[in-house]
Amino acid sequence: MKKSFTPLLQTNDINQFQPELQQRIRLNMRKYLGEAHASELSMKKILGFACSLHMIHTAQAGSFEALTN
Repeated sequence: MKKSFTPLLQTNDINQFQPELQQRIRLNMRKYLGEAHASELSMKKILGFACSLHMIHTAQAGSFEALTN
């Protein structure tokens, strides 16, 4: 059975991040994917996944802070 991944964040827009983070994301994607494979489509797919992980992490951190305050 094949599982599919649905991003929690509906946009893959890299511009939603601060400029320094945008640059780090682009550099890391090129480093890990290689220049030839770091196409816009691949970057958008991976960015969507990264955004979802970021949203989960932020939500968990917020929940933890709410519980500890």
